[in-house]
Amino acid sequence: MKKPAGWLELISKAFGMVAGAAKGGAPGGEGGMKQNLIPIVLVLLVAVAAYFYFARGSSQGSVTCDLLPQYYRPAEWFGFGAKPVKPMLQADSSLRVEGTCSFTNPGTEDISSIIALVKVNANGIAIGQNTSSVALFAPTGRTSTLKDFEIVWPGSTRQKYLFSYCRLEQCR
Repeated sequence: MKKPAGWLELISKAFGMVAGAAKGGAPGGEGGMKQNLIPIVLVLLVAVAAYFYFARGSSQGSVTCDLLPQYYRPAEWFGFGAKPVKPMLQADSSLRVEGTCSFTNPGTEDISSIIALVKVNANGIAIGQNTSSVALFAPTGRTSTLKDFEIVWPGSTRQKYLFSYCRLEQCR
């Protein structure tokens, strides 16, 4: 029952038993209730397959990302507010920050990939972004796999920037 095919087989057998039991006593003779159940069974099978493909597959594994400590200014509002980004000014006048994403796969099966989108925002608009990812990710239990990233963008050191990240399939 670890695979969607096993669940689909079980569900189809259960509906087959219901349809077979309903066939004998159904009003209207031979076709009876079985003809009404076929579309319902097909819709339920598609719904279950969609659940396993979209919801269950994409929720496995996790990712957290953060900038290295030297790229943060002190938090606002006496330490309770947002931590503004303190980018490094490069020779070509672009701004740069570095950080690390921590990927975990506590499951029992490989995950094809996890992709994190890391962003630097100014006034709620992403002005610099990059991705950090792992592919063919084997189960790691509670042990994390670390991946470094950097974000480079044009801008001013006087502007207030904030860091954010999201798992790619959950980004808005």
